[in-house]
Amino acid sequence: ATTNNKSSKADILKVYDEIKDEYMKINRFMIAAPKSGSGKTMITCALLQLLKDSGKNVLSYKCGPDYIDPMFHKKVLGVPSKNLDTFFTDEKTTVQLFLDERADGDFAVLEGVMGLYDGLGGIYEQAKVTQTQIILVVDAKGMGKSVLALIAGFLQYDTHNLIKGVLLNRMSKGYYDIIKPLIEKELFVKVVGYFPEQKDI
Repeated sequence: ATTNNKSSKADILKVYDEIKDEYMKINRFMIAAPKSGSGKTMITCALLQLLKDSGKNVLSYKCGPDYIDPMFHKKVLGVPSKNLDTFFTDEKTTVQLFLDERADGDFAVLEGVMGLYDGLGGIYEQAKVTQTQIILVVDAKGMGKSVLALIAGFLQYDTHNLIKGVLLNRMSKGYYDIIKPLIEKELFVKVVGYFPEQKDI
């Protein structure tokens, strides 16, 4: 298993070195979560709209063979979304699909599926292969300080240090103001914002 992991890492780095200059021009991040139903699609669509409204040329990707969420992406952007899945394609092909039909200045948003470490190909694996930083969306409704333990576990499992931010979903502003500094002080990860519960949607 150790040999296979080293080989896989070497293959990824080789692919990355071959296209590094082009690769690094793409502004990108992945929206992932601890589980399904955390708010990934809603947050992704909101961010796609925000980026579009700010004048960015936005591309969207869905991890896995899901065809429903890409329809929501298309509804926002007016152009088709794409799928990436390291179970069906090797690292080099996955990277090539990611780069395909892209122009300089594009902003790419990748949406995960299920939990960050779930899936046959692995959502985390796709972030690793595409060298994409992750924003972890955590459904914090009904949680107090326990949310720190949840986030801490995901950070500990993040062997490539890809989780760069946390977004707290279904949280009140009052509690956000209390919990944000605790998370940043104790876990050394940026809390990029919160999303209040939206019962009407």
